[in-house]
Amino acid sequence: METEAKFTFDEMWEKILDCDRKYDGLFFTCVKTTKIYCRPSCRSRKPKKRNVEFCFSIEEAERHGFRACKRCQPEIEKSPYVEFTQQVVDFLTGHYQQKIGLDEVAAYVGMSPSYVDRLFKQETGETPRSYLEKIRIDKAAYLLASTSLTNLEICLETGFQSTSHFYKVFRQQNGNRRASTGKRKESGGMDSRTQTGRLEIATPADFNFTECLAILGRSDQELLHTINDERITKLLAAENEQVLFEVSHSGHALHIDFPHHTPSAQGKRAARRYVAEWFDLDTDLQPFYAMAASDPVLREVVEKHAGLRVMGLPDLFEALSWAVIGQQINLTFAYTLKRRLIENFGSSLTVAGVDYWAFPSAETIASLQVEQLRSLQFSGRKAEYLIQIAQELASGRLVKEELIGQSEQQVEQQLVAIRGVGPWSAHYVMMKCLRFTSAFPVSDVGLHNALKHQLGLEQKPGIAEIEALAKNWTGWQAYATFYLWRVLL
Repeated sequence: METEAKFTFDEMWEKILDCDRKYDGLFFTCVKTTKIYCRPSCRSRKPKKRNVEFCFSIEEAERHGFRACKRCQPEIEKSPYVEFTQQVVDFLTGHYQQKIGLDEVAAYVGMSPSYVDRLFKQETGETPRSYLEKIRIDKAAYLLASTSLTNLEICLETGFQSTSHFYKVFRQQNGNRRASTGKRKESGGMDSRTQTGRLEIATPADFNFTECLAILGRSDQELLHTINDERITKLLAAENEQVLFEVSHSGHALHIDFPHHTPSAQGKRAARRYVAEWFDLDTDLQPFYAMAASDPVLREVVEKHAGLRVMGLPDLFEALSWAVIGQQINLTFAYTLKRRLIENFGSSLTVAGVDYWAFPSAETIASLQVEQLRSLQFSGRKAEYLIQIAQELASGRLVKEELIGQSEQQVEQQLVAIRGVGPWSAHYVMMKCLRFTSAFPVSDVGLHNALKHQLGLEQKPGIAEIEALAKNWTGWQAYATFYLWRVLL
């Protein structure tokens, strides 16, 4: 197809790292290790670059033996106008270098210009003109970063008819940001870098940062992040670098700053992905709020803490480790064991006399002996469980992306087959890491205590009672549980 020749491998790789919805349908990301294909906008953890290939149609991907991702569901048409939208996007992408307007787009799809404009905006939130300009600016940004072309050459290469309009659109779409180093050949042009250190992620209208901070700040023994003046500082062990970042919130966006040094582009993307997963920003909570408004158990607590998100554990090994560590001990001692594990086997970065820590990698823990963990007061069983779980992950036998691509029942079965992981641990991981909103750790002691407190009961409810109380929560048991946990703080 015509759009096939318009993207290099590196351009398509950039789009999937950015989870860019504009390119959905133009190509599909195929992961060779998991045999799963996704939309470019899929929010699943990104595979290693060497394990990726790209296909330009669902048929091509499935012909090569790939199966559809269960998270982004690339095989499902989400609107009756998908074919129309895809035709317009294909035309714009295939002709962005040419002088085209609404009349040319309308002629291509065989509809009137006004109807094309209205329907395309209804489906994408963009007019064909603004969508075309974003495609051109994406291409311009790529050429600025990867070639030695002048601004004028890039302007002409990307279909703009004048440099003044090129500069105006570029600055509008890049927030008037300029780089701090070197200029292009002609004066008055854009800098060769197009971004500053700060990143922004839009938050839903119902987002409540203060409520999320209450969860993150529940223990003074937490070692993996610090909170000061409503700013969270965290160290992320990215693939080839340590990324120290700060998260704050104002208006309708989370702001990510890098106080130590500006990381690589890959490091920035890793931080952005982590924060989006950490705060569960992709989940639409309106159906949950609608359900809770008429639920006698949830109505009051959800109204009081509205905007709270299930604060996640994006790293599968960390999520499994925390589930195992917390089994059959109180929360205070669980934090003590976690802290010892991190201080002995995690990675750290010292800035201005302050130590920042990242959770140990599965590869590190997989190489340990049981006695090394027993010396930190882990029980023999828990030490064995952690090491064996680490070995499952380090060997590639357990992969987060594969789990996300399966049904809830399949994931639970696979997790409980791991030694040390029971139904509670499985549902905790499904809730906090794999983002199944229907995960339900029904045997959780905290949930029982929260229900006792919320309902004014003399004793904690039993499993059967909880299941009866939760009959209206179908599909949202994870969020119901998390909001009830909130009342215990």
